[in-house]
Amino acid sequence: MTGEPAFTIVPGLWEPLAAVAGHSGAEGIDRLLLATNASVPGRSFHVAAHLVGDGFVPSADFAFTERQRHPFDEINVLIPNGGPFRYRYEVEGEIRIAEGPCSVFLPAGVEHRMEPIEGTGVFLCIKLDRTRP
Repeated sequence: MTGEPAFTIVPGLWEPLAAVAGHSGAEGIDRLLLATNASVPGRSFHVAAHLVGDGFVPSADFAFTERQRHPFDEINVLIPNGGPFRYRYEVEGEIRIAEGPCSVFLPAGVEHRMEPIEGTGVFLCIKLDRTRP
């Protein structure tokens, strides 16, 4: 297939959560960047994992994420580590709770933010950025 990307293995990159736009640091959450628009030429997506460990202490309100809006769809996957794993979402001003294992679809243009509120596990963020070449 001409012009199609070849099979690619993209090494993960540990980075501070505070390095992500709209986020501040959060003790007990490690971030692993797995793929970006530059990872596979001709494709536009972003994949990152947030590993929520025992050291994370949830807050009563949103402590480290700002409201955000993207011109592309976003999928979140919550994978618990043996017990309950819950995230609080604010979507267009409405609070919703997601309990893993589950997936969450956020359509393009929807204002949102989210933070863990219970348990340990992996939060996988997949952004389907079709606005970039």
